[in-house]
Amino acid sequence: MKTKILIILSLFTCGTSGLFAAERADSLSGSKPKVKPELSVDLVSANTWRGSYIAGFSVQPALGFSVEGFSLEAWGSTDLNFSKGGYTEVDWTASYSRWGATISIVDYCWTNADGVFDYFGKYKDNHYLELGVGFDFGEWFSKVPISLGANVMLYGANVTDKGEQAYSAYFNIDYNQPIRNILTIDVSVGAALERGNAALYSGNNGFSVVCTSLGASKTFNIKDKININLAVDFIVNPATEQFCFAAKAGFSL
Repeated sequence: MKTKILIILSLFTCGTSGLFAAERADSLSGSKPKVKPELSVDLVSANTWRGSYIAGFSVQPALGFSVEGFSLEAWGSTDLNFSKGGYTEVDWTASYSRWGATISIVDYCWTNADGVFDYFGKYKDNHYLELGVGFDFGEWFSKVPISLGANVMLYGANVTDKGEQAYSAYFNIDYNQPIRNILTIDVSVGAALERGNAALYSGNNGFSVVCTSLGASKTFNIKDKININLAVDFIVNPATEQFCFAAKAGFSL
């Protein structure tokens, strides 16, 4: 339990130290701050990921910063059950976005099938390193609120039943349409390409549709300081024939 808490606290401490240092350097030089800090906490009724149900009620803090298209974020999730059988996750994401296109590198570490979260254990047995690319058509065409994404696991615990790197890939298309400034309708379809019973998304060999979701969200801004995001999603994984409902209340600065 103490190890998990220390990991999450260290992520926030390292991030805030970097942000304060950058802002102090800007103030000394007399130039306007170029670093944009981002802090958020989400409360979710169910932790879901790409069509899969991961855990029940969870708290998900995130801390990051962005500057001129570059961003770095630390994200965590815990179901507050720190005994064996609970779920904890810590991810790092580095990305660059320009002209609607994004490229990212993500390091995932989560509680494994044996109920063990070992962030500082052997990397290839406890982490997943992923390369992602995406494109948001809405950046260019306001009437085409569609985005595409492709992600592939490059290294880590994503292995085949023969112990070889599986290179599991995930592809998604998302549609987000605001309705009269009342709420936003979110539709997403995701598919996976897997081999060797890697079991990351479906456990199948080949191509499978693993996520179809329909949701709605609404963001409230309080005095231009705090954003409150409310969202609901209904998610179906056709490959595993599982479905779940998730509600979220998010707070961000």
